[in-house]
Amino acid sequence: MPIALKSLDIVVVGRFNPYIINPPWLCRMGICKAKEAEGEVRVEIPGGRAVFHFQMDGLRWQVTDARLMVSTDSVGRPPGERVAQIIEKLPHTPISAVGHNFHYHCDIEAWKGGLPRIGDLDSRGVVAFGKPRQLSWSCALELADLLFNMKLEQHESSLQIDTNLHREASEVERVVEIAKRFRDDLELSSRLIGSIAKDEVATDD
Repeated sequence: MPIALKSLDIVVVGRFNPYIINPPWLCRMGICKAKEAEGEVRVEIPGGRAVFHFQMDGLRWQVTDARLMVSTDSVGRPPGERVAQIIEKLPHTPISAVGHNFHYHCDIEAWKGGLPRIGDLDSRGVVAFGKPRQLSWSCALELADLLFNMKLEQHESSLQIDTNLHREASEVERVVEIAKRFRDDLELSSRLIGSIAKDEVATDD
């Protein structure tokens, strides 16, 4: 199996009101086409902070008082445009950063990038303490106006690759611009992963 994009999401860090960004409001503002949420709205309160979860238009929504996250498994439903519309409707929302996240999967046998294998730990004496089940690598690259964070987790038979394209932003116009660049960031992320892996990245539905 080649390197495949499995899920993608956008996270906006700021001060949001989860009681405003809900299915009825998204419909009323014309941001979502569905008339109601796909299933019930779920609320969790970890550490006393309310987290609202719901699904609309094939997207997964998560809203707290500190961030807005919209995710999907389909390249055909990029969430950036929806988030841009929300910020335009709520221009006074204090925001500090925007992150575009892309998650990939690859079978170990198909990986051509030459990453260290679990067996390489033998030379370091680590395996004397137990059988390794997972290894991970991470790096951060400064690219123009963003910080590109990448983490690779090697399991027994697969590789999980997570990328985060992070930008500091507080002005509404800048946040909207970044959100609308979601597809461009997907292309950049996949191109970088492909370069490291020495292989093509499958991003089609």
